[in-house]
Amino acid sequence: VADFMLMPTAEIRYMCMLCYCFYHGCKVFATTPKDAAPSYKIVSFIMACTGGGILVPIFLNGIPVPLANDALPICIIIGYALHHYFPVVREIVSQSKILTVTFIIMFETFRANV
Repeated sequence: VADFMLMPTAEIRYMCMLCYCFYHGCKVFATTPKDAAPSYKIVSFIMACTGGGILVPIFLNGIPVPLANDALPICIIIGYALHHYFPVVREIVSQSKILTVTFIIMFETFRANV
């Protein structure tokens, strides 16, 4: 368990990062109206994924997370594409308790290590 939580390899980090973005998308797409414009959804999605990671490091004289981690914007694009083009994946995750718990664990693991 400690080997996973400490994210010693890049593969585990990218997996947790993708789950982080996907889980934010589950929250964003569940709250936005079905007839909302795709531009509204993608801006909401980007702000959900990077909101505190941009402002807090600037206030603390640090590097914002999207600039410090080049893979995060790629994961944001992949997460948005999954939600936009394959909404059935979001429905499967919301109906499966095991997948939901797995995504939450990966979400919190990545969030704790940023």
